[in-house]
Amino acid sequence: MKRLICILMAALMLFSVAGCNKDENGGGNDKVKLENVYGSEYIKLPEGVQSVESIAASGDTVFLVSYKYTETDYGQFIYAVPLNGGEAKVIYEVRNENENQEENVYRSRNISGRISIDASGNLWFNESNYYEDNRDPENYVFENTSKLMCIDPSGNVVRELKMEELGEEYTDFYINGMTFDDSGNCFLSNYSSLLVLDSSLKPMFKIDEDNGIDSLTKLAGGEIMAQVWGESGIVGKVVDMAAKGWRSEDVKLPTNASYGGYTSSAEYSFCYNTSNAIFGYDVASGESTEVLNWINSDINAGRVNSIVSLKDGRFAAVEMNEDYSQASLLLLTKKNPEDIVEKTILNLASVYLNDNLRNYVIKFNKSNDEYRVQVVDYSKYNTEDDYMASYNQLNYDIISGNIPDIISLSNLPYGNYVAKGLLVDINKLIDEDETVNRADYLENVFKAAEINGGLYELIPVFYANTVVGKTANVGDKMGWTLDELEARLRAMPEGAQAFSDMGKSAILQASMIMNMGQFVDQATGKCSFNTDAFIKLLEFANANDSALDWETMNQGGEYDQQFWTDYENQYREDRTMLSVQYVGNFGSYRNMTNTFGGEVTLIGFPCENGGIGAGLAAELELGISSKTKHQDGCWQFLKYFLSDDFQDNVSYNFPISKKALQKQLDKAMEPVTDRWWEDGGVGIVDGRYTYEYSELSQEEADKMMRFIESLDQVMRLDEKLFAIIEEESGAFFAGQRSAKEVADVIQSRAQVYINENR
Repeated sequence: MKRLICILMAALMLFSVAGCNKDENGGGNDKVKLENVYGSEYIKLPEGVQSVESIAASGDTVFLVSYKYTETDYGQFIYAVPLNGGEAKVIYEVRNENENQEENVYRSRNISGRISIDASGNLWFNESNYYEDNRDPENYVFENTSKLMCIDPSGNVVRELKMEELGEEYTDFYINGMTFDDSGNCFLSNYSSLLVLDSSLKPMFKIDEDNGIDSLTKLAGGEIMAQVWGESGIVGKVVDMAAKGWRSEDVKLPTNASYGGYTSSAEYSFCYNTSNAIFGYDVASGESTEVLNWINSDINAGRVNSIVSLKDGRFAAVEMNEDYSQASLLLLTKKNPEDIVEKTILNLASVYLNDNLRNYVIKFNKSNDEYRVQVVDYSKYNTEDDYMASYNQLNYDIISGNIPDIISLSNLPYGNYVAKGLLVDINKLIDEDETVNRADYLENVFKAAEINGGLYELIPVFYANTVVGKTANVGDKMGWTLDELEARLRAMPEGAQAFSDMGKSAILQASMIMNMGQFVDQATGKCSFNTDAFIKLLEFANANDSALDWETMNQGGEYDQQFWTDYENQYREDRTMLSVQYVGNFGSYRNMTNTFGGEVTLIGFPCENGGIGAGLAAELELGISSKTKHQDGCWQFLKYFLSDDFQDNVSYNFPISKKALQKQLDKAMEPVTDRWWEDGGVGIVDGRYTYEYSELSQEEADKMMRFIESLDQVMRLDEKLFAIIEEESGAFFAGQRSAKEVADVIQSRAQVYINENR
């Protein structure tokens, strides 16, 4: 059950209060100047530099550890990048040594962990050496060693120290963190301990840590802090040199810091990076202060993977290009307030800013002379214990009248906002805009999101979830009832099951996600749980529990290989009739035919109201506040997502533009000529069967288009409503109440809940 819930919820997820205007007349502000704006200077890195593992700075030079991939060059390199002019140069390199080795022999050298710089400006890093020789199985050789390397800024080796030279007990000390304090002491960490060496690299003491050390940071006061996994997330543990252990009190760390995003700072205890800003953190008070705002600085933080603070207050950061094939170095300098142009601010409230939305916010801000979108990031309200805190806070702000101009509506109660008149009818904006032609788009997607004829959110990119079965077993029509499913199941071979690894609650949840419309009318709020349709669903769920106990199945740390072979082939061998499937591109159809071993029907989850039992999910859904004073500016922002510039570049899911969708389909129908997987053969052998990857036929393409054009509802899961259903249905599953009694109780509680939240 957990696996299905994760699949469906992942599909739905996919894709400060003062930040929103409290003016009751709308969210837009008068022209203002943004704060925490940094200008960026791009410094070119050599072609092929990507996947930067570490960054450090000394004086006017930044040092990077990176892999480089070109047709003629492959390896791991340390680059020195001058900030005052000049080209980046390789000062140290580790080449891949495995290409021309004997069979069954493998050697590799890697620079692992972060580079660190000592008081003299020398670079320190860990170099691991791996050797495996399996030419003679009876004399198998395996070696995996580490050594500390010290080089000067020009790349000359100053010192090498193998870990075993410190003592036999350190032979297997695999370093994941390194730094120096002001006295020249060296701090080395692996996952389970911290080793402190004096300035001559002799061991002083070691601190064992059962919870796991993630990385090390030098604080502004000179102390060394380890980021350690605690019971409720990452905590900071500061080294007490006198006590040769940790300080008694842990440091509470911010929960929204990006992995590896800590950097030392002169002004703050340390700085850390998030998806929206760089913050300075004060250990004593536990307070964060925004230093650099990525959106305000017109930089996509999603493509920034390393930062380092410079002593003069600037930052250096590594940014990847749009297809993540090439890195550049950014030199970031705070702008003077007089250099910042005043614009009218449009507040965009979001919990999760995906890459499409982030890219366009930056593009819009650069190109629009009148308006500027400012992101209000609610993810800062999340905690390790409550990942929904951000959604709850945003929902509370909206309901209480503290409404932004533009809202990213993912996982928010869209129907409630419409009922309260909080959103603009986008249908009217489309009809009034001569540059937008409704007929150019999938109108069924517009209609799926409508309430009482009004469209209050824009869904420019979508995917779908449905139930799929082999056509030979379920027929070739979309949509069916539970009675029809059960009749088809009876015709299957003896012992066949409807679904695989779906418990009773998971079956109910799948129905609620893909068929909620038959039980709750979004327009009126009327509930229909005390009906024959819901009672039949309860009975079906009770009789078709197929949940697997994954925890007890793992014996000796390994699953039985035969189990996996049988599990992968259950649909081909007609032991399981149906599977819940993600449909996000035209290639999904070929994946499904491979899973089932033949033609499939996207038949949907059974429902009694004539629907197809499938739903579309929004990768992106945006609404405009009815309170905004700048509706025109908001529409300028939203309608970009209908443009060819955006729609033609949708690649991971389905665009709403008919023209862009046809381009995707045409590509899926192009003959597959590169059969790299098996010596020019027709597929990949997996278990007992051959999996073929080929272009779609015209018949298959038509089937996919009929499915896409039939989608008539947006998948939404009200977790609180489902909690009521799950709680009360347990009494029926346990034999304590009849299905009808449970349905009556759910109807009563659900109706009260819906009424209270409209």
